[in-house]
Amino acid sequence: MKKKIVATIIIVVIILSMFSMLPISFAATEDEIEQSIIDGIEWLAGMQNPDGSWGNGWVIAKTGLAVLKLIDYVKEVPDIDSWTDPNYVYQSNVSAGLDFLFREGYYVNISVQTYGDPDTLNNDKGIRFTGFDDYETSVALMALGATMTPSLTVTAPGPLNGVTYSDVVQDIVDYLSYTQRESTDARGGWGYEGDPTWADNSVSGYAALGLGYAQAFGATIPQFVKDELTHWIGIIQSPAGYSYYRPPATGWPDPYGDHLLRTGNLLYEMALVGMPVDHPNVTIALTYIENNWALGGSSYQRAYCLMKGLEAYGIEDEISVGVTGDWFNETSTFIVITQNPDGSWPSDPHDGDYPYPLTAAWALLTLERAVAIPEKTPWGMKEDARELLVSHLGLYDKHIEHDIQQAIWHIDKSMNPDLWVDDSHLVWQHGNKVFDEEKLAVKELLHIVEWKNPPSDAVDMAFEVIEILVESDEKLATIEYDEALPYAGTNKQVDHQLELALEEFANAADELATDKKGHPKYDDAINAYNKAWQHAGLAIQHALK
Repeated sequence: MKKKIVATIIIVVIILSMFSMLPISFAATEDEIEQSIIDGIEWLAGMQNPDGSWGNGWVIAKTGLAVLKLIDYVKEVPDIDSWTDPNYVYQSNVSAGLDFLFREGYYVNISVQTYGDPDTLNNDKGIRFTGFDDYETSVALMALGATMTPSLTVTAPGPLNGVTYSDVVQDIVDYLSYTQRESTDARGGWGYEGDPTWADNSVSGYAALGLGYAQAFGATIPQFVKDELTHWIGIIQSPAGYSYYRPPATGWPDPYGDHLLRTGNLLYEMALVGMPVDHPNVTIALTYIENNWALGGSSYQRAYCLMKGLEAYGIEDEISVGVTGDWFNETSTFIVITQNPDGSWPSDPHDGDYPYPLTAAWALLTLERAVAIPEKTPWGMKEDARELLVSHLGLYDKHIEHDIQQAIWHIDKSMNPDLWVDDSHLVWQHGNKVFDEEKLAVKELLHIVEWKNPPSDAVDMAFEVIEILVESDEKLATIEYDEALPYAGTNKQVDHQLELALEEFANAADELATDKKGHPKYDDAINAYNKAWQHAGLAIQHALK
Protein backbone atom coordinates (compact mmCIF):
# COMPACT_ATOMS: atom_id res chain seq x y z
CA MET A 1 0.00 0.00 0.00
CA LYS A 2 2.81 2.39 0.93
CA LYS A 3 4.54 1.65 -2.37
CA LYS A 4 1.35 2.51 -4.26
CA ILE A 5 1.02 5.81 -2.39
CA VAL A 6 4.64 6.72 -3.07
CA ALA A 7 4.26 5.78 -6.73
CA THR A 8 1.12 7.89 -7.00
CA ILE A 9 2.85 10.88 -5.44
CA ILE A 10 5.78 10.52 -7.83
CA ILE A 11 3.45 10.37 -10.82
CA VAL A 12 1.59 13.50 -9.66
CA VAL A 13 4.85 15.38 -9.15
CA ILE A 14 6.05 14.37 -12.63
CA ILE A 15 2.76 15.46 -14.20
CA LEU A 16 2.85 18.81 -12.41
CA SER A 17 6.47 19.34 -13.42
CA MET A 18 5.64 18.56 -17.04
CA PHE A 19 2.65 20.89 -16.86
CA SER A 20 4.82 23.76 -15.64
CA MET A 21 7.09 23.27 -18.67
CA LEU A 22 4.28 23.16 -21.25
CA PRO A 23 3.89 26.16 -23.55
CA ILE A 24 1.02 28.42 -22.57
CA SER A 25 -1.68 28.37 -25.24
CA PHE A 26 -4.11 30.81 -23.65
CA ALA A 27 -3.94 33.98 -21.61
CA ALA A 28 -5.36 34.47 -18.14
CA THR A 29 -8.19 37.01 -18.18
CA GLU A 30 -8.15 40.23 -16.19
CA ASP A 31 -10.77 38.75 -13.85
CA GLU A 32 -8.67 35.63 -13.30
CA ILE A 33 -5.58 37.71 -12.57
CA GLU A 34 -7.53 39.92 -10.17
CA GLN A 35 -8.94 36.92 -8.30
CA SER A 36 -5.49 35.35 -8.12
CA ILE A 37 -4.15 38.54 -6.55
CA ILE A 38 -7.00 38.74 -4.03
CA ASP A 39 -6.54 35.11 -3.00
CA GLY A 40 -2.77 35.47 -2.82
CA ILE A 41 -2.87 38.68 -0.79
CA GLU A 42 -5.25 37.16 1.75
CA TRP A 43 -3.02 34.12 2.10
CA LEU A 44 0.17 36.20 2.40
CA ALA A 45 -1.29 38.52 5.05
CA GLY A 46 -2.41 35.48 7.02
CA MET A 47 1.16 34.16 7.11
CA GLN A 48 2.50 37.13 9.12
CA ASN A 49 4.23 36.16 12.36
CA PRO A 50 3.17 37.72 15.70
CA ASP A 51 6.31 39.91 15.72
CA GLY A 52 5.36 41.43 12.35
CA SER A 53 7.77 39.37 10.27
CA TRP A 54 7.26 36.68 7.64
CA GLY A 55 9.02 33.34 7.34
CA ASN A 56 11.48 31.38 9.44
CA GLY A 57 14.78 32.36 7.88
CA TRP A 58 16.01 35.29 5.82
CA VAL A 59 13.17 37.09 7.57
CA ILE A 60 14.28 40.60 6.59
CA ALA A 61 14.03 39.73 2.90
CA LYS A 62 10.72 37.91 3.27
CA THR A 63 9.24 40.66 5.41
CA GLY A 64 10.50 43.35 3.05
CA LEU A 65 8.94 41.75 -0.01
CA ALA A 66 5.66 40.99 1.80
CA VAL A 67 5.38 44.57 3.07
CA LEU A 68 6.25 45.87 -0.39
CA LYS A 69 3.41 43.83 -1.87
CA LEU A 70 0.88 44.96 0.75
CA ILE A 71 1.84 48.60 0.18
CA ASP A 72 1.60 48.16 -3.57
CA TYR A 73 -1.89 46.66 -3.26
CA VAL A 74 -3.23 50.03 -2.08
CA LYS A 75 -3.59 51.11 -5.71
CA GLU A 76 -6.19 48.37 -6.21
CA VAL A 77 -8.44 49.46 -3.35
CA PRO A 78 -11.12 52.09 -4.09
CA ASP A 79 -11.04 55.29 -2.01
CA ILE A 80 -7.72 54.38 -0.36
CA ASP A 81 -4.72 56.52 -1.30
CA SER A 82 -2.10 55.41 1.21
CA TRP A 83 -1.13 52.44 3.33
CA THR A 84 -1.38 54.80 6.32
CA ASP A 85 -5.17 55.08 5.91
CA PRO A 86 -6.69 53.24 8.91
CA ASN A 87 -9.46 52.04 6.59
CA TYR A 88 -6.98 50.12 4.44
CA VAL A 89 -7.67 46.47 5.13
CA TYR A 90 -3.96 45.60 5.44
CA GLN A 91 -2.84 48.75 7.25
CA SER A 92 -2.05 46.92 10.48
CA ASN A 93 -0.06 44.28 8.59
CA VAL A 94 2.03 46.95 6.89
CA SER A 95 2.62 48.86 10.13
CA ALA A 96 3.64 45.72 12.00
CA GLY A 97 5.93 44.67 9.17
CA LEU A 98 7.60 48.07 9.00
CA ASP A 99 8.08 48.14 12.76
CA PHE A 100 9.76 44.75 12.57
CA LEU A 101 12.13 46.03 9.89
CA PHE A 102 12.91 49.20 11.83
CA ARG A 103 13.74 47.16 14.93
CA GLU A 104 16.28 45.20 12.90
CA GLY A 105 18.08 48.24 11.49
CA TYR A 106 21.17 49.78 13.05
CA TYR A 107 23.92 52.30 12.32
CA VAL A 108 27.42 51.50 11.10
CA ASN A 109 30.34 53.79 10.38
CA ILE A 110 31.04 54.66 6.74
CA SER A 111 33.81 56.66 5.08
CA VAL A 112 35.00 58.03 1.76
CA GLN A 113 35.69 55.29 -0.79
CA THR A 114 38.04 55.08 -3.76
CA TYR A 115 35.47 56.26 -6.29
CA GLY A 116 33.43 58.69 -4.22
CA ASP A 117 31.93 59.79 -0.93
CA PRO A 118 28.84 57.77 0.07
CA ASP A 119 27.91 59.99 3.02
CA THR A 120 25.20 62.27 1.61
CA LEU A 121 23.86 63.15 5.09
CA ASN A 122 27.34 64.06 6.35
CA ASN A 123 26.89 62.05 9.53
CA ASP A 124 29.59 59.40 8.88
CA LYS A 125 26.87 56.77 9.28
CA GLY A 126 24.93 54.31 7.22
CA ILE A 127 22.08 51.98 8.14
CA ARG A 128 22.11 48.23 7.53
CA PHE A 129 19.90 45.40 8.72
CA THR A 130 20.48 42.13 10.49
CA GLY A 131 20.63 39.16 8.18
CA PHE A 132 22.55 38.70 4.97
CA ASP A 133 24.11 42.16 4.61
CA ASP A 134 23.65 43.77 1.19
CA TYR A 135 20.96 41.33 0.04
CA GLU A 136 18.53 41.74 2.91
CA THR A 137 19.39 45.40 3.48
CA SER A 138 18.48 46.04 -0.17
CA VAL A 139 15.10 44.34 0.16
CA ALA A 140 14.36 46.31 3.34
CA LEU A 141 15.15 49.46 1.36
CA MET A 142 12.64 48.44 -1.30
CA ALA A 143 9.86 48.25 1.29
CA LEU A 144 10.81 51.48 3.07
CA GLY A 145 11.18 53.35 -0.20
CA ALA A 146 7.75 52.15 -1.30
CA THR A 147 6.11 53.81 1.72
CA MET A 148 6.47 57.24 0.08
CA THR A 149 6.07 58.82 3.52
CA PRO A 150 9.35 60.72 4.11
CA SER A 151 8.02 62.89 6.93
CA LEU A 152 6.87 60.01 9.15
CA THR A 153 8.99 59.20 12.19
CA VAL A 154 10.04 55.74 13.32
CA THR A 155 8.19 54.75 16.50
CA ALA A 156 9.57 51.22 16.83
CA PRO A 157 12.12 50.75 19.64
CA GLY A 158 15.78 50.52 18.76
CA PRO A 159 18.52 52.68 17.24
CA LEU A 160 16.20 54.12 14.58
CA ASN A 161 13.52 55.31 16.99
CA GLY A 162 12.66 58.97 16.40
CA VAL A 163 14.37 59.16 13.00
CA THR A 164 12.36 60.29 9.98
CA TYR A 165 11.67 57.78 7.23
CA SER A 166 13.50 60.18 4.92
CA ASP A 167 16.73 59.98 6.90
CA VAL A 168 16.43 56.21 7.35
CA VAL A 169 16.06 55.65 3.62
CA GLN A 170 18.93 58.01 2.82
CA ASP A 171 21.24 56.38 5.33
CA ILE A 172 20.47 52.95 3.87
CA VAL A 173 21.37 54.33 0.45
CA ASP A 174 24.58 55.70 1.94
CA TYR A 175 25.38 52.28 3.40
CA LEU A 176 24.88 50.51 0.06
CA SER A 177 26.96 53.21 -1.62
CA TYR A 178 29.67 52.45 0.92
CA THR A 179 29.55 48.66 0.41
CA GLN A 180 29.58 48.77 -3.39
CA ARG A 181 32.57 46.63 -4.31
CA GLU A 182 35.87 48.04 -5.58
CA SER A 183 38.06 44.98 -6.25
CA THR A 184 38.79 44.14 -9.90
CA ASP A 185 36.40 41.23 -10.46
CA ALA A 186 33.63 42.64 -8.29
CA ARG A 187 33.89 46.35 -9.01
CA GLY A 188 30.57 48.14 -9.14
CA GLY A 189 28.49 45.25 -7.81
CA TRP A 190 27.34 44.04 -4.41
CA GLY A 191 27.83 40.76 -2.61
CA TYR A 192 27.51 38.83 0.60
CA GLU A 193 28.70 39.51 4.12
CA GLY A 194 32.28 40.54 4.73
CA ASP A 195 33.94 39.64 1.41
CA PRO A 196 35.10 42.72 -0.52
CA THR A 197 36.13 40.56 -3.48
CA TRP A 198 32.70 38.97 -3.99
CA ALA A 199 29.90 40.44 -6.07
CA ASP A 200 27.23 38.64 -8.05
CA ASN A 201 24.25 39.66 -10.12
CA SER A 202 21.74 38.17 -7.74
CA VAL A 203 22.65 40.43 -4.83
CA SER A 204 23.45 43.31 -7.19
CA GLY A 205 20.02 42.97 -8.78
CA TYR A 206 18.32 43.54 -5.43
CA ALA A 207 20.72 46.35 -4.51
CA ALA A 208 19.86 48.14 -7.74
CA LEU A 209 16.15 47.62 -7.15
CA GLY A 210 16.46 48.96 -3.60
CA LEU A 211 18.21 52.04 -4.96
CA GLY A 212 15.46 52.41 -7.55
CA TYR A 213 12.77 52.47 -4.87
CA ALA A 214 14.86 54.90 -2.82
CA GLN A 215 15.25 57.21 -5.80
CA ALA A 216 11.49 57.18 -6.40
CA PHE A 217 11.06 57.96 -2.69
CA GLY A 218 13.23 61.07 -3.15
CA ALA A 219 16.58 59.88 -1.84
CA THR A 220 19.84 60.94 -3.46
CA ILE A 221 21.90 58.26 -5.18
CA PRO A 222 25.51 59.49 -5.43
CA GLN A 223 26.54 59.72 -9.06
CA PHE A 224 29.64 57.61 -8.51
CA VAL A 225 27.39 54.70 -7.50
CA LYS A 226 25.68 54.74 -10.89
CA ASP A 227 29.01 55.19 -12.65
CA GLU A 228 30.40 52.15 -10.84
CA LEU A 229 27.23 50.17 -11.54
CA THR A 230 27.76 50.96 -15.22
CA HIS A 231 31.22 49.40 -14.88
CA TRP A 232 29.64 46.32 -13.29
CA ILE A 233 27.19 46.02 -16.18
CA GLY A 234 30.18 45.96 -18.52
CA ILE A 235 31.84 43.01 -16.79
CA ILE A 236 28.73 41.00 -15.90
CA GLN A 237 27.05 40.94 -19.34
CA SER A 238 28.10 38.16 -21.68
CA PRO A 239 28.70 38.72 -25.42
CA ALA A 240 25.47 36.75 -25.97
CA GLY A 241 23.54 39.38 -24.01
CA TYR A 242 22.68 37.46 -20.85
CA SER A 243 24.02 38.16 -17.37
CA TYR A 244 26.66 35.98 -15.79
CA TYR A 245 26.20 35.12 -12.11
CA ARG A 246 29.69 36.44 -11.41
CA PRO A 247 32.21 37.85 -13.90
CA PRO A 248 33.86 35.00 -15.85
CA ALA A 249 37.30 35.97 -14.56
CA THR A 250 36.26 34.60 -11.16
CA GLY A 251 35.68 31.14 -12.61
CA TRP A 252 32.49 30.85 -10.54
CA PRO A 253 29.48 29.27 -12.34
CA ASP A 254 25.85 30.20 -11.83
CA PRO A 255 24.70 27.77 -9.10
CA TYR A 256 21.19 27.72 -10.60
CA GLY A 257 22.10 28.15 -14.27
CA ASP A 258 19.33 30.74 -14.53
CA HIS A 259 20.54 33.23 -17.12
CA LEU A 260 17.05 34.65 -17.63
CA LEU A 261 16.68 35.60 -13.97
CA ARG A 262 20.03 37.42 -13.94
CA THR A 263 19.26 39.11 -17.26
CA GLY A 264 16.10 40.57 -15.77
CA ASN A 265 18.28 42.00 -13.02
CA LEU A 266 20.71 43.26 -15.65
CA LEU A 267 17.98 45.13 -17.52
CA TYR A 268 16.87 46.90 -14.37
CA GLU A 269 20.45 47.90 -13.59
CA MET A 270 20.77 49.32 -17.09
CA ALA A 271 17.58 51.33 -16.64
CA LEU A 272 18.77 52.65 -13.27
CA VAL A 273 21.99 54.04 -14.72
CA GLY A 274 20.09 55.60 -17.60
CA MET A 275 20.98 53.42 -20.59
CA PRO A 276 18.41 54.16 -23.33
CA VAL A 277 16.36 51.28 -24.68
CA ASP A 278 18.21 51.39 -27.99
CA HIS A 279 21.63 51.11 -26.32
CA PRO A 280 23.47 48.07 -27.75
CA ASN A 281 23.78 46.47 -24.30
CA VAL A 282 20.02 46.76 -23.75
CA THR A 283 19.18 45.57 -27.25
CA ILE A 284 21.27 42.41 -27.00
CA ALA A 285 19.83 41.62 -23.54
CA LEU A 286 16.28 41.91 -24.90
CA THR A 287 17.21 39.73 -27.86
CA TYR A 288 18.55 37.07 -25.51
CA ILE A 289 15.31 37.11 -23.49
CA GLU A 290 13.22 36.88 -26.65
CA ASN A 291 15.21 33.94 -28.01
CA ASN A 292 15.46 32.00 -24.74
CA TRP A 293 12.13 32.64 -23.03
CA ALA A 294 11.07 29.96 -20.53
CA LEU A 295 8.94 29.98 -17.39
CA GLY A 296 9.01 26.30 -16.41
CA GLY A 297 10.39 24.85 -13.21
CA SER A 298 8.22 26.98 -10.91
CA SER A 299 10.73 29.84 -10.98
CA TYR A 300 8.59 32.68 -9.68
CA GLN A 301 11.68 34.69 -8.87
CA ARG A 302 12.68 34.40 -12.53
CA ALA A 303 9.26 35.72 -13.52
CA TYR A 304 9.64 38.59 -11.05
CA CYS A 305 13.13 39.53 -12.22
CA LEU A 306 12.12 39.43 -15.87
CA MET A 307 9.07 41.55 -15.09
CA LYS A 308 11.03 44.26 -13.30
CA GLY A 309 13.58 44.53 -16.10
CA LEU A 310 11.01 44.63 -18.89
CA GLU A 311 8.75 47.05 -17.01
CA ALA A 312 11.70 49.35 -16.33
CA TYR A 313 11.98 49.87 -20.08
CA GLY A 314 8.25 49.84 -20.79
CA ILE A 315 8.60 46.78 -23.01
CA GLU A 316 5.27 45.61 -24.43
CA ASP A 317 5.24 44.26 -27.99
CA GLU A 318 8.87 45.10 -28.73
CA ILE A 319 9.70 41.45 -28.10
CA SER A 320 7.68 38.34 -28.92
CA VAL A 321 7.92 35.35 -26.59
CA GLY A 322 6.23 32.03 -26.01
CA VAL A 323 3.03 31.01 -27.78
CA THR A 324 1.01 34.19 -27.32
CA GLY A 325 3.92 36.52 -28.08
CA ASP A 326 3.03 38.78 -25.14
CA TRP A 327 5.50 38.45 -22.26
CA PHE A 328 2.99 39.53 -19.61
CA ASN A 329 0.30 37.17 -20.91
CA GLU A 330 2.81 34.34 -20.73
CA THR A 331 3.99 35.32 -17.25
CA SER A 332 0.62 36.07 -15.65
CA THR A 333 -0.95 32.92 -17.06
CA PHE A 334 1.92 30.80 -15.74
CA ILE A 335 1.40 32.29 -12.27
CA VAL A 336 -2.40 32.01 -12.30
CA ILE A 337 -2.56 28.38 -13.44
CA THR A 338 0.04 27.21 -10.91
CA GLN A 339 -1.55 28.88 -7.86
CA ASN A 340 -2.69 26.55 -5.10
CA PRO A 341 -6.37 26.52 -4.05
CA ASP A 342 -5.51 28.21 -0.72
CA GLY A 343 -3.94 31.21 -2.51
CA SER A 344 -0.31 30.16 -2.09
CA TRP A 345 2.09 28.92 -4.75
CA PRO A 346 4.41 25.89 -5.05
CA SER A 347 7.97 26.34 -3.86
CA ASP A 348 10.33 28.38 -6.00
CA PRO A 349 13.80 26.79 -6.28
CA HIS A 350 15.12 29.73 -4.25
CA ASP A 351 12.54 29.37 -1.45
CA GLY A 352 12.79 26.38 0.87
CA ASP A 353 10.74 27.87 3.71
CA TYR A 354 7.36 26.11 3.74
CA PRO A 355 4.66 27.35 3.12
CA TYR A 356 6.72 29.62 0.87
CA PRO A 357 5.80 33.26 1.59
CA LEU A 358 8.76 34.44 -0.47
CA THR A 359 7.42 32.64 -3.52
CA ALA A 360 3.99 34.20 -2.99
CA ALA A 361 5.48 37.69 -2.76
CA TRP A 362 7.39 37.22 -6.03
CA ALA A 363 4.28 35.89 -7.76
CA LEU A 364 2.03 38.70 -6.52
CA LEU A 365 4.48 41.49 -7.32
CA THR A 366 4.78 40.08 -10.82
CA LEU A 367 1.02 39.89 -11.36
CA GLU A 368 0.73 43.56 -10.33
CA ARG A 369 3.74 44.55 -12.49
CA ALA A 370 4.97 46.23 -9.32
CA VAL A 371 8.37 47.90 -9.69
CA ALA A 372 9.92 51.30 -9.11
CA ILE A 373 10.45 52.64 -12.62
CA PRO A 374 13.76 54.52 -12.69
CA GLU A 375 13.02 58.08 -13.66
CA LYS A 376 15.36 59.87 -15.96
CA THR A 377 17.58 62.27 -14.07
CA PRO A 378 18.13 65.78 -15.46
CA TRP A 379 21.56 64.68 -16.67
CA GLY A 380 20.11 61.54 -18.27
CA MET A 381 17.44 63.59 -20.02
CA LYS A 382 20.10 65.87 -21.48
CA GLU A 383 21.98 62.79 -22.67
CA ASP A 384 18.79 61.63 -24.41
CA ALA A 385 18.38 65.04 -26.06
CA ARG A 386 21.96 64.98 -27.30
CA GLU A 387 21.68 61.41 -28.63
CA LEU A 388 18.52 62.32 -30.52
CA LEU A 389 20.32 65.22 -32.18
CA VAL A 390 23.35 63.10 -33.05
CA SER A 391 21.08 60.50 -34.66
CA HIS A 392 19.85 63.18 -37.09
CA LEU A 393 23.25 64.41 -38.23
CA GLY A 394 23.86 64.05 -41.96
CA LEU A 395 20.18 63.85 -42.87
CA TYR A 396 19.42 67.41 -43.94
CA ASP A 397 20.81 70.41 -45.82
CA LYS A 398 23.78 72.41 -44.59
CA HIS A 399 21.65 74.99 -42.77
CA ILE A 400 19.79 72.48 -40.61
CA GLU A 401 22.99 70.47 -40.17
CA HIS A 402 24.66 73.59 -38.78
CA ASP A 403 21.77 74.23 -36.40
CA ILE A 404 21.93 70.67 -35.09
CA GLN A 405 25.69 70.87 -34.58
CA GLN A 406 25.37 74.17 -32.72
CA ALA A 407 22.62 72.79 -30.50
CA ILE A 408 24.82 69.80 -29.65
CA TRP A 409 27.70 72.16 -28.85
CA HIS A 410 25.58 74.16 -26.40
CA ILE A 411 24.21 71.01 -24.76
CA ASP A 412 27.77 69.75 -24.35
CA LYS A 413 28.66 73.00 -22.61
CA SER A 414 25.64 72.65 -20.33
CA MET A 415 26.86 69.14 -19.43
CA ASN A 416 30.31 70.29 -18.35
CA PRO A 417 30.99 68.06 -15.30
CA ASP A 418 32.39 71.08 -13.44
CA LEU A 419 28.85 72.49 -13.33
CA TRP A 420 27.29 69.37 -11.80
CA VAL A 421 27.42 67.90 -8.29
CA ASP A 422 25.72 64.71 -9.51
CA ASP A 423 23.17 63.80 -12.17
CA SER A 424 20.39 65.71 -10.37
CA HIS A 425 22.15 68.68 -8.72
CA LEU A 426 24.11 71.65 -10.00
CA VAL A 427 27.10 73.39 -8.45
CA TRP A 428 25.60 76.36 -6.69
CA GLN A 429 28.07 78.99 -7.87
CA HIS A 430 27.89 78.07 -11.56
CA GLY A 431 24.68 76.12 -12.12
CA ASN A 432 22.98 79.00 -13.90
CA LYS A 433 25.34 78.38 -16.84
CA VAL A 434 23.52 75.12 -17.50
CA PHE A 435 20.26 76.97 -18.05
CA ASP A 436 21.97 79.68 -20.13
CA GLU A 437 23.53 77.15 -22.50
CA GLU A 438 20.24 75.38 -22.94
CA LYS A 439 18.49 78.58 -23.89
CA LEU A 440 21.08 78.91 -26.65
CA ALA A 441 20.53 75.30 -27.71
CA VAL A 442 16.78 75.97 -27.93
CA LYS A 443 17.46 79.06 -30.03
CA GLU A 444 19.42 76.95 -32.54
CA LEU A 445 16.67 74.33 -32.66
CA LEU A 446 14.01 76.96 -33.30
CA HIS A 447 16.03 78.05 -36.34
CA ILE A 448 15.19 74.65 -37.82
CA VAL A 449 11.49 75.25 -37.28
CA GLU A 450 11.66 78.72 -38.77
CA TRP A 451 13.49 77.81 -41.99
CA LYS A 452 11.36 78.01 -45.12
CA ASN A 453 9.65 74.65 -45.68
CA PRO A 454 11.80 72.58 -43.32
CA PRO A 455 11.37 68.76 -43.45
CA SER A 456 8.55 67.75 -41.12
CA ASP A 457 10.66 65.09 -39.40
CA ALA A 458 13.34 67.70 -38.66
CA VAL A 459 10.71 69.96 -37.11
CA ASP A 460 9.33 67.10 -35.02
CA MET A 461 12.85 66.22 -33.85
CA ALA A 462 13.61 69.84 -32.93
CA PHE A 463 10.47 70.19 -30.82
CA GLU A 464 11.07 66.82 -29.14
CA VAL A 465 14.59 67.85 -28.12
CA ILE A 466 13.39 71.24 -26.89
CA GLU A 467 10.71 69.64 -24.74
CA ILE A 468 13.25 67.22 -23.24
CA LEU A 469 15.55 70.11 -22.36
CA VAL A 470 12.77 72.20 -20.83
CA GLU A 471 11.52 69.23 -18.80
CA SER A 472 15.04 68.50 -17.55
CA ASP A 473 15.40 72.10 -16.37
CA GLU A 474 12.03 71.94 -14.65
CA LYS A 475 13.23 68.81 -12.87
CA LEU A 476 16.46 70.50 -11.74
CA ALA A 477 14.47 73.35 -10.23
CA THR A 478 11.88 71.00 -8.70
CA ILE A 479 14.53 68.85 -7.03
CA GLU A 480 16.14 71.93 -5.50
CA TYR A 481 12.76 73.23 -4.32
CA ASP A 482 11.75 69.87 -2.82
CA GLU A 483 15.01 69.78 -0.86
CA ALA A 484 14.47 73.34 0.36
CA LEU A 485 10.84 72.83 1.38
CA PRO A 486 11.58 71.02 4.69
CA TYR A 487 13.28 74.24 5.86
CA ALA A 488 10.04 76.23 5.54
CA GLY A 489 9.38 78.16 8.74
CA THR A 490 13.06 78.32 9.70
CA ASN A 491 13.14 82.08 9.20
CA LYS A 492 11.54 84.82 7.09
CA GLN A 493 14.30 84.78 4.48
CA VAL A 494 13.79 81.08 3.84
CA ASP A 495 10.04 81.49 3.45
CA HIS A 496 10.49 84.50 1.17
CA GLN A 497 12.81 82.60 -1.16
CA LEU A 498 10.42 79.65 -1.28
CA GLU A 499 7.57 82.00 -2.23
CA LEU A 500 9.69 83.52 -5.00
CA ALA A 501 10.54 80.05 -6.29
CA LEU A 502 6.85 79.17 -6.51
CA GLU A 503 6.20 82.38 -8.42
CA GLU A 504 8.85 81.41 -10.96
CA PHE A 505 7.32 77.95 -11.42
CA ALA A 506 4.03 79.71 -12.18
CA ASN A 507 5.81 82.06 -14.58
CA ALA A 508 7.33 79.09 -16.40
CA ALA A 509 3.90 77.52 -16.79
CA ASP A 510 2.56 80.79 -18.20
CA GLU A 511 5.42 81.04 -20.71
CA LEU A 512 4.82 77.49 -21.89
CA ALA A 513 1.14 78.30 -22.38
CA THR A 514 1.93 81.44 -24.41
CA ASP A 515 2.09 81.21 -28.19
CA LYS A 516 5.05 82.90 -29.88
CA LYS A 517 5.49 82.33 -33.62
CA GLY A 518 3.50 79.14 -33.36
CA HIS A 519 5.27 77.71 -30.34
CA PRO A 520 5.58 78.34 -26.57
CA LYS A 521 8.12 80.80 -25.18
CA TYR A 522 10.61 78.07 -24.33
CA ASP A 523 13.55 80.37 -23.61
CA ASP A 524 11.56 82.41 -21.11
CA ALA A 525 10.32 79.23 -19.44
CA ILE A 526 13.91 78.01 -19.04
CA ASN A 527 14.84 81.37 -17.58
CA ALA A 528 11.99 81.06 -15.06
CA TYR A 529 13.17 77.58 -14.04
CA ASN A 530 16.66 79.00 -13.60
CA LYS A 531 15.28 81.62 -11.21
CA ALA A 532 13.19 79.02 -9.35
CA TRP A 533 16.34 76.92 -8.92
CA GLN A 534 18.27 79.92 -7.61
CA HIS A 535 15.55 80.93 -5.13
CA ALA A 536 15.30 77.37 -3.80
CA GLY A 537 19.06 77.26 -3.38
CA LEU A 538 19.03 80.57 -1.53
CA ALA A 539 16.34 79.21 0.79
CA ILE A 540 18.65 76.33 1.71
CA GLN A 541 21.58 78.67 2.24
CA HIS A 542 19.55 80.97 4.50
CA ALA A 543 18.34 77.96 6.49
CA LEU A 544 21.86 76.66 7.07
CA LYS A 545 23.39 79.96 8.17
